[in-house]
Amino acid sequence: MLCRSAGRGFLSVFANERTKQQRQTGGSSLVSYRLAALVSTSDQPPIEVTAAVFFNEGSVLSFRRKPGMSLAGFWEFPGGKLERNETLISCLNRELIEELDVQIVSSEYLGACLHHSAGKSIKLHGYVVSRWAGEFRLTDHDQMRWLGAESIDSVAWSPADLFFVEQMKLRLIRTASPR
Repeated sequence: MLCRSAGRGFLSVFANERTKQQRQTGGSSLVSYRLAALVSTSDQPPIEVTAAVFFNEGSVLSFRRKPGMSLAGFWEFPGGKLERNETLISCLNRELIEELDVQIVSSEYLGACLHHSAGKSIKLHGYVVSRWAGEFRLTDHDQMRWLGAESIDSVAWSPADLFFVEQMKLRLIRTASPR
């Protein structure tokens, strides 16, 4: 996965290695590898996708994909595909209304990550959402959970979201540490 955070450019590949105990409990251990280059397996341009990282009081909100959905059982930051003539933020707002019945009030661009899987490439644009309107209603997910720095690795994350998980883990550690 090729990733660029807002303000810094670098390439990263993340591997989600889980022990037997972690698979049984739903936990994960994230190992990060920095590479000089990554070659896409797709000749098609990447699919533009947005993701919302809800952030509040030193925690991020994660959502588990419900049975019957692609990547069922994996945890993610919700969002979806960019439609023709749509801006990234209007795409994210539309997806959040459809999936969770909430609207963005305040957000900040987190960065972009290019993810390759099964012959397809997606360019995932992350936004930190610090204020929203509405009560969460799950449609594509069966659980949601607030996670802090100490628990963000306790769930099995969707591979495309691992870059933003690492970024948010660093932010959570910084916000939890005394200055």
